[in-house]
Amino acid sequence: MSKTTTILACAGLALALFAAPVLAQDLSPEGRWQSEDGEARVEVTLCGDGTALCAKLIGVAEKVATEKNLALVNTLVVDQAQRTSDNSWVGTVYFNGEAAEGEIVLKSADTISVHGCKGLCQTIDFYRL
Repeated sequence: MSKTTTILACAGLALALFAAPVLAQDLSPEGRWQSEDGEARVEVTLCGDGTALCAKLIGVAEKVATEKNLALVNTLVVDQAQRTSDNSWVGTVYFNGEAAEGEIVLKSADTISVHGCKGLCQTIDFYRL
């Protein structure tokens, strides 16, 4: 191995070691998200011991701003979902006020997916605001 190759390999390793914590921070689910159809906005936080996931509905689009939907604003849509891996949580999710067992997966820094089943299954992707 040449001296240049060794230096480049060491520089690459150092960059990877320093970049890894930054990338991990970017993959936090915390923040504000909007559903793929634009109808719902949620705020996601880590709760409980800091590893559980909570999400609150913070707004709905005008086209779906019915009395029923407006009553759900500021209510939890995910409460204390438990972490099952670095980017996945399992627990109760609420779709239109109905509880369902669900999974929340942080797919990328800017995409989170919520999947729940109660009779029928539904998956909704949310994008970071």
